Amino acid sequence: MSVPETSLAVDVESTAWTQSEKLRFATACDSSRFGFPASSMSNKSTNSFTPLIRELANRLKSPIGSFTFWVYALIGIVGFSGLAIWIEVCQYIFGLGKTASMDGIRLAINTYFPAVGCSAALQLFIAEREKAYLRSFGYAVSVLLIVLCILSFLLQSNNPGWSLFVGISCSAASILVWWIANGADPSFQDVDLETPLGGPTGTTLPGDTTGFSV
Repeated sequence: MSVPETSLAVDVESTAWTQSEKLRFATACDSSRFGFPASSMSNKSTNSFTPLIRELANRLKSPIGSFTFWVYALIGIVGFSGLAIWIEVCQYIFGLGKTASMDGIRLAINTYFPAVGCSAALQLFIAEREKAYLRSFGYAVSVLLIVLCILSFLLQSNNPGWSLFVGISCSAASILVWWIANGADPSFQDVDLETPLGGPTGTTLPGDTTGFSV
C-alpha cells in the first residue's frame, strides 16, 4: 500500500525541537527547505584549522610548568636520544679518534631528527583517534621530515653548510613535534588536577546504607 507523500512531512517550526535538533534534521534532509543557510552550516562542519591551532597551542603551553616534563625532554629526548650527536661533537672538539670530523656530526644530526620527529608524529597518528585533524597533522609532519632528511643528505657533498643548517633546524622542529605529541599526556603532570575536586566522580564511596530507611 502506498503512503501519501504529504503524510511524511514534518512541521519543523511547530515541533518542540531545540535549535540544534532542527539543524541536524535540516542537514539530514534538505537545509534549504527549512530556511537554514547551507553555507553557514558547512563552514562550521568543515573548518578544522581553528580547533587544530587551538589544540596545538594548548599542547605547547600546558607542560611548561611541569618539572617532570622538562626533565624527560632534556635528559631523555635531547640527551639520551641525541647521544650519537654528543659523542661526535666530543670527538671533534677534543680530537678523540681518527675519524672525528664534521661529516660524522652532520650524519648524526641527519639521522636524529627523523627518528624523534617521525616517531612523535606517528604517536599522534595512532593515539588521537577522535581528532582527525591531529591525525592528519601527524601524517603531514612525518612525510615532511622524511623529505627534509633526504634533502639534507643530498646537500652533504656539495653544500655541507646548508646540510648542517637543515639538520639543526629540523632537529629543533622534531623536538617541538615531540612536545606537541606529549604535551597533553597525564603521565607528565606533577599535580593531579582531579585532587582539588574530590577525585573522579565514578569512584565508589566506602560504606553502605544498611539499616537506613526513608
